Amino acid sequence: MRTIEDLSQLIVNVGEATSPSAIWPLLKCFVEQFGVTHMSLFDKARAGEGGLGERLFSDGGIDFGDSHPTAPNPLVIAALQSGRPVAASELLSHGLVLGRWQESFRFIAKQGDALTIPIVGTGGVEGLAILSGPIERLSALSRSLLQIAVHLAFKRAAQLRNEPVSQSANSSNLSARQTECLRWVALGKTDPEIGIILGVSPRTVRFHLDKAKDKLKVMTRVQAVTKAVKDRLIAA
Repeated sequence: MRTIEDLSQLIVNVGEATSPSAIWPLLKCFVEQFGVTHMSLFDKARAGEGGLGERLFSDGGIDFGDSHPTAPNPLVIAALQSGRPVAASELLSHGLVLGRWQESFRFIAKQGDALTIPIVGTGGVEGLAILSGPIERLSALSRSLLQIAVHLAFKRAAQLRNEPVSQSANSSNLSARQTECLRWVALGKTDPEIGIILGVSPRTVRFHLDKAKDKLKVMTRVQAVTKAVKDRLIAA
């Protein structure tokens, strides 16, 4: 696995993202190489004690969201208390899963494992990521890379949510998704590839690119990318 090179590319791609919604598919592509099949992220700042928080992204996998709403999730509690990634298998092996959560954790064990990564900031835990799939034999290096990637994505998404829209973007009237599509075209991606990255169909990608051409008053994609770079709507 080219994990170090892939992490470096993820840093570049996340740094160039223009909206939080563009970041999560990039992160998902990165974590998949470690065996992760399901990923969920939560904003812990919007949660009560032991709660998951506001869901920022979920691909429909296991996130323990409402399994036992009256019983705190042992995996979430362990991650919050330790401030480090904690695996479901660790809690099971030490007999730390009791009551109604035992069935959920045993189901996880049959599928592989689940890893909860707390995003820790200066004010404490700011978010949580839950990754699951056949990841029961992750090395210490793999855990570290996943932790770095999750922190990077979460922090960049938070930055984008708080950033004002640039003046150049306002003057062009391009939407965030149109700008994203143009940026990926500039990087040589095809419509199907852009669709996978953004989680939309190739037809939707073409729709956004056509709208971008109309707004930029150009005829071709090459002209659209050239004008977008010139106007500093996307990086060169």
